[in-house]
Order: sequence, then C-alpha cells, then structure tokens
Amino acid sequence: MTDRRQLEAPAVPVIPQPAIRQIVAIAGIAIFLALLSIVPLKPGFERFVDSLACVSATWLVISLLALPVAFFARPAFPPRGSLPRLEVSRSCIRVVPGRIARLFAEAAVEIALSLHSREILLCHSLWQGYGDGLRLVVRDADGAERQIRATAMDYLGARDAQMLADGVSAAVGLPVRLLTRSRQADGSIQEASWRPPSRRARMVTGAAQARGFVPLVGGAVVGGLWPAPAAIPAVGLGLWMSRMGLLFLLARCAGSRAQFPTLYSLTSVFTFGAT
Repeated sequence: MTDRRQLEAPAVPVIPQPAIRQIVAIAGIAIFLALLSIVPLKPGFERFVDSLACVSATWLVISLLALPVAFFARPAFPPRGSLPRLEVSRSCIRVVPGRIARLFAEAAVEIALSLHSREILLCHSLWQGYGDGLRLVVRDADGAERQIRATAMDYLGARDAQMLADGVSAAVGLPVRLLTRSRQADGSIQEASWRPPSRRARMVTGAAQARGFVPLVGGAVVGGLWPAPAAIPAVGLGLWMSRMGLLFLLARCAGSRAQFPTLYSLTSVFTFGAT
C-alpha cells in the first residue's frame, strides 16, 4: 500500500534574503545608469549620435557601463523561482539553494522524517566557539539525531527564522525549536536558546560589508565625470573620510567599544586610493 505521505504536495516556503543585498544592487543600478546618461551629455547629443556610426569606442564605453546594470538587475529584482526555498512534507524537509548557488555546484540537501521523529531543531552550530553554519536537526523519540547543513539559511534574521520555524511546524506537525549548539573539544554538546540577529543588526552588518564598494563606485563616478586632476585626490580623500566615519558609526550602533588603530587608519588611505 502506498504511503499517503508520499502523495502529499510539499509546502514550498521561500527563504528570505538580506534586504541589504537588494539595496546595494539598486544603488549600483542607479549609479551606472547615471554614468550611462553622462556619455551622451558630455560631448553633446549631436556629436554622440555621430560617434555611434563611426566610433567603436563609444559602443565599448556603453557596453562596459551596461554590463554592471545587467549584473545588478538580478539581485535587485530576483524572480521568485531563483530564490532558495524549503520543500516541506511529512516525509522529508528539502533545502534547495538559490539558482546562482546551483550554478556553482551547490546541491539541494534533504533530511528524512519518520513516525518516530519527535522534534526539529534549527541550530546555529558552533565548534569550540567558532561559527559552523546553520543546521537542521531531526531528533527521534529515542534520542537519535539526523542533521543537514542548511547553507541557504545562514542569513536568516530573527523574524524570518521564526516564520520559517512556524511554517515547518505547521506543515509536518512537529515542534521546531531555535537553538545554539556548541560542540566542545571533548565531543560534548551544549545547547542553549538561539536568538537570530535582529533586522537592525543585519542591516548594520550588511552596510559594513558593502563599504568595500565605496572606492570602486567612487572611482567609476570620478572617471565618468572627467574632473580636473587636482580634484581627484580631494574626492578620494573625502570618500575615505566618509568611509572611516561610517565604520565608526557602525561600530557604535553595534555596541562595540573597539578602537580603530591610528596606523590602520593611515595605511588604509593607500589601499583605498589604489582600489
């Protein structure tokens, strides 16, 4: 007799992605579209139209600026089918990575459920205090466990993690708990309640990571505007000071009391300028 659970259509909740990705992508599109608009305005519209017929360099410049727009368009407005998702049924839970991750050979993983399954754990895993990723653990009534590494869920915030946990619990009829599991050197495992990062903390972290684009975007804008050579160092110094100020504010918003070493601040001028 065919198990009825195998015939059930699985629930397919989409795994939410960090909002900062979409914000950075939209900002990138806006910047490169602005640079594209400068191309016909700088030489004049008539000269620009004439150059399209006889100057291949004009097409090259347009292509070089259009490529980043196309690159940022996918993360800015991702189709639903390209996002990572969970396929949940009463027989298994399957974690399907996003389309981009699948292009880099990241495969879907699944974990089986049985009549003996007692609870599901969504765990932030630690190994001797170091982050070891997010894992789904199924615990049976006899204490036996099965687990999978859920890479696509690494960036879940507090609200998203709880919504997914509630959705999985409703689909399979088992409780889902959010835990931190810390594996010690002697092999023992310590469990504690896990509170995923809040939306504000994720935004702060994302903004801190996005600061690496500041010199690249600044260089592209300065190159597109063709300013006087004397203005380029001034613009670069202003952008560097803005980035260091942003780092300082982000550290304070995150509650960090770390001090920025003076030597690091001075040497970063050269790496920022080179970038």
